[in-house]
Amino acid sequence: MSVLLLVLANAQPRDDSNLSPEELFRQTLNEWMKSMEGPDISWYVWTDFATTLVNEYQEASKMSSSSASVIQKRHLEIVGAIEEGILTIERFLAHQVQPNMKAVRTDAVLAELYASYGVLLEQLTAIECWKLASDPHTLLIGAPERMVQYQAKLQNDDNEMKLLQEIFPPLCLDNADNAVRNAMSLDATNMEALKLLEKLTGNNDPTVVHQRKPQEFMAELFDSFADTFDEKLVGTLQYRVPQLIGEAVRKSIVEKAASDGFTAVLDAGCGTGLAGRYLRPMIKEVRPPGIMVGVDASPKMLDIAANCTRTFGCGLQASTAHGNNESDLQQSNRRPLYDRLLQMDLEDMTLANTLNGFSQKNFDLIVAADVLVYFGSLEKILKVFASLCNDSDPSWLIFSCERALPEETPLGFRLLPSGRFAHTKKHVLDMADNAGFTLIEYSEIVPRMEKGEPVQGHLFVFELSKRQGKMEGKEL
Repeated sequence: MSVLLLVLANAQPRDDSNLSPEELFRQTLNEWMKSMEGPDISWYVWTDFATTLVNEYQEASKMSSSSASVIQKRHLEIVGAIEEGILTIERFLAHQVQPNMKAVRTDAVLAELYASYGVLLEQLTAIECWKLASDPHTLLIGAPERMVQYQAKLQNDDNEMKLLQEIFPPLCLDNADNAVRNAMSLDATNMEALKLLEKLTGNNDPTVVHQRKPQEFMAELFDSFADTFDEKLVGTLQYRVPQLIGEAVRKSIVEKAASDGFTAVLDAGCGTGLAGRYLRPMIKEVRPPGIMVGVDASPKMLDIAANCTRTFGCGLQASTAHGNNESDLQQSNRRPLYDRLLQMDLEDMTLANTLNGFSQKNFDLIVAADVLVYFGSLEKILKVFASLCNDSDPSWLIFSCERALPEETPLGFRLLPSGRFAHTKKHVLDMADNAGFTLIEYSEIVPRMEKGEPVQGHLFVFELSKRQGKMEGKEL
């Protein structure tokens, strides 16, 4: 048994049917640890733990004979216990205590904890959320910043309750949203997470305008499953977008333009580098060699991409097929797949903060593989992409989206139960036209499977051009 788990279980629970949330956590932890001594780890204790705490929260809310402070204290104890459960499982997985455990089972358990966390956060009052944010150990994303904001505003406004209502409910609702998105990413069949996500986003109303989440929430979402991202996408979900984009770049741009390669490639939302693996062979190797820059909001994803070389990682196993001798192979193994990796929000990208220090002055290829599904309207991000190119030189943009039909959304985009956005072809073309792009190729694709069903998507290849007129791209 690891030192980590021994530390986590250093307190024995009372033998009492009326356990406090903290004692319930300790009891659950001990039962789970004891099961490790046998042939199979007992994960169901954590789902029972989550269910019990959610039920206790509802019961505490009905305690009419108790004071508000007593109810608040109980609510926060319950939320704190759920946070401890999440941290325990996350740390367990991070330390790979049991590398051969069944991933599907652990994903479902962690999804249950995240879904329960979201359910509880959504119900917290302004005062409860403020008190939770005051805890330095809370999992709430953005809590320190909101506390600073609250204290600053309190200097000029003595209406404390008004400030609490203004600042803290949005914090807990944003974190509830993030928690259920975590749950859905781990287990798309989790109905509690699905129901809460629909409630939080107004997903059943096609006229509701949904905005993308701030960078801090997207970073947290992807950090939480960065270590198993490639395995889940490629293995479980049969994810094909990087391969499809690589083929489209080669057929639609490189071969047709008789190009000898790109001078500067931007992998926008590069993640762990799966798309970069297909793009690298199409970058100029002759002096001056071309470069590839990867940008992502998730530091953990970028850490994984940073470990990829020209011959290993990012979807590729080590090979002895590169180089003419052992020296060539060793040199190739040391060369990183990306020339630069940057953590930032895609909408904050500029030529200055992406190409600073390179001889290249702009990008001639921008790729966004399965990235724009996290944006509602594409108007701003496509204008950002255009600003990174030069319309006097050949420049291309290629990206995938999940596909929405016009009758499904009058806005041109809609938020799906998965927490991702789907876009109509017309919305994409209109926003691309506004940004100065001309469509040269279009195809309908299946980016991955979800719940055993093919996801409907589409792939766009654009050229940045001053040419005017209606865009009529060819089918790939």
